[in-house]
Amino acid sequence: MAQKSMVDIAYEYAKQFDQLVPFKDLWEKVVEELGFSEEEAKAKISIFYTNLSLDCRFHCESDNTWILRSKLLFDDATKNTFLVEDDTDGELEEDYEEEEDDENEEDSISTESDEEDDTLNSNMYNNDDEDDEDVM
Repeated sequence: MAQKSMVDIAYEYAKQFDQLVPFKDLWEKVVEELGFSEEEAKAKISIFYTNLSLDCRFHCESDNTWILRSKLLFDDATKNTFLVEDDTDGELEEDYEEEEDDENEEDSISTESDEEDDTLNSNMYNNDDEDDEDVM
């Protein structure tokens, strides 16, 4: 018989509940069922968390509690997907403005060098025209 994956074990465990389940409980169930030693558990917990996060059957709340998406209404499962929070201390906006100023300075420098290059090229072509007239 093939051994179940860590996420499949968590899925079977989470099917028993209609409410949120703490990550710790899911992980303890996986460790128990697969019989991980303490060292194995430490080595595999990050893999489990990543796989759980990527598994579309699960939904995570901000407090690291999990529930099966099949137990949620569509609006509940997607309510935080497009949420953009305001920065309350104002630091983010100031940092953004500083970065924007730095970018503008870099743009003006590159623009000046580009203009110089165009001037050089136009002079080069003008010289070629003069040479052509001398030949004829």
